[in-house]
Amino acid sequence: MDWAVPAGARVRGHSTLFNTQYDKPQIMLKSMLITFMASVFLLIGYELSACNQNYAFVLPNKPYMAPGQDIKVKISVPTANFVSFVDLFVNGQQVDRIEDYPFSWGKPYGKKLPSILQNAEEGTYQIKVVIKDVCGRKHTLTRQVIVKRVVAVYQPYKPLLPLISTLERKYPHSQIIEYKYKGQQILGVKRCARGTRITWFDRKGVALANVYQSQARFVKSWVNRCQ
Repeated sequence: MDWAVPAGARVRGHSTLFNTQYDKPQIMLKSMLITFMASVFLLIGYELSACNQNYAFVLPNKPYMAPGQDIKVKISVPTANFVSFVDLFVNGQQVDRIEDYPFSWGKPYGKKLPSILQNAEEGTYQIKVVIKDVCGRKHTLTRQVIVKRVVAVYQPYKPLLPLISTLERKYPHSQIIEYKYKGQQILGVKRCARGTRITWFDRKGVALANVYQSQARFVKSWVNRCQ
């Protein structure tokens, strides 16, 4: 039997497949829609990445410093291309701006340190950086540094204590004195019956020779059995 299709008739279920006159516009529309959606997702991803960076201080990393040191400043920037510039403020005054990586001030790799942070004098330094990203947002970081001359508080070198007990047992009639000699802590044992002669020991209890008493600076008298 001949199943010929009459002229002008449409085959149900096959019009989309064979009617290419309508297929091409639909395919182009779908392609444009996919491209548009991909661009939107890429844009959203870029904005989320660029506008939500985590910035932090690398330097200064100590709240206290001694006078005469440089206060270096360095910022951790995950992606340098997302940063437009970084402004540096000291005690409320803008002292510099950096627009290129690395975002740091001070040797060996950073920009020249502003004079106020060089050879710092005693005082309190409020360090602030304002980071502007490519999204137009500003991020602020602050840190305080106190420059102060610290007066050292004497603390005995703990390993000396067992040695002092050992020397006290070995030389029961003596005076045991701690000295500072050429930057090292040493002990001097002055036996009561021998006048001013001193026997010297290092921190490990090893006897020392050629120690000039005139160069030894008195620190503390631990034991005095000569009184």
